[in-house]
Amino acid sequence: MTSSPEASPSSALPGPSVPQLTINTSDAVTNGNNASNGNEAARRASQATGTEPSLTRPDMERADSQGPDPGDPAPMSAVSQTALLPTSSRELSERVFWNALLFESDLLAELDLPHSGIIPFEESIGLPCGFEMEDEDSPAGVRDDLWYFLAEIALRRLLNRVSHLIYSDVNRERSISTLGPIVGELDYQLTQWYESLPLALQFPHHRVQLNNPIQTVLRLRYFACRTIIFRPYIHAVLKDEKLGMDTVVRENCRKCLEACLRQLEHITEHHAGHMPYLWQGALSMVSQSLLVMGATMSPSLAAVLPPADNIDKMLKDVITELQHYAHLAPSLKLSLELVQEAEERRRYFLRESGMRL
Repeated sequence: MTSSPEASPSSALPGPSVPQLTINTSDAVTNGNNASNGNEAARRASQATGTEPSLTRPDMERADSQGPDPGDPAPMSAVSQTALLPTSSRELSERVFWNALLFESDLLAELDLPHSGIIPFEESIGLPCGFEMEDEDSPAGVRDDLWYFLAEIALRRLLNRVSHLIYSDVNRERSISTLGPIVGELDYQLTQWYESLPLALQFPHHRVQLNNPIQTVLRLRYFACRTIIFRPYIHAVLKDEKLGMDTVVRENCRKCLEACLRQLEHITEHHAGHMPYLWQGALSMVSQSLLVMGATMSPSLAAVLPPADNIDKMLKDVITELQHYAHLAPSLKLSLELVQEAEERRRYFLRESGMRL
């Protein structure tokens, strides 16, 4: 999978700029295995993502609407306070922050909930680099866990940027012509994320079911991100079938649908993430399935899909899988009912329109 050839530096894009986002996870962990190199590892990892803490960052605003008392000492920034902590405590604090940000971002992507306000601090909080006891002789699993954590952080930050640049209220109504450069750049950044993964975490792109749960989850999230990046093109064609005749639009629709199908072809892979990702994975199945269903009802989009029988079987497998989850939460039971009803309506439409015998 390669980035769009027309991807360009974010500074050249029209409208809001696309922040560069890269992280060399292997460099961060390799240098972080020794306690003496811990601070350097955090600094390098932060530089890689453009988030190097700055002790000159303006102090946080007080919640008190009256403002600070002139006689009070200037409050310390979150970064300044973290920098004063012992190494092990700072590592714990950073891990707590990033775990909180990951969980909140995942929940906000699915539910209409109030924001806690921690996301703006991601630019000033250091990245985890390992504990002092994690030396070069630590088991491989310990280092893999940290690499995976860093990879999750970088991908979540990219997902948040995708959400803002494409789906926020101010950007939602972008035209196809202005969307192209932004989509190309975001896809390029996603490719950079993949190429920066250590070999132990890099997953194959070809269609094969994986035995490694870490690679499995990262691959699912990679294709989920790619789907979200290119999804506006599917929406555009579903609104105006004529757009499907455009070569660029058609190719971007193909990329989106391919990413959708890659998340549905081995449906039990979603078990790899256990409970935190099981709920999110189930909702992702619903989203991707509905997108594929809509594509089958568009002549131009159906042309870039696999044979109809393959799609039918895949959707049947999704419904069967969701039936196993329905008892876990009311939202999952409702999701199952939505997909079942949508599939019935899709089949009826295809028969009535003559697209299916």
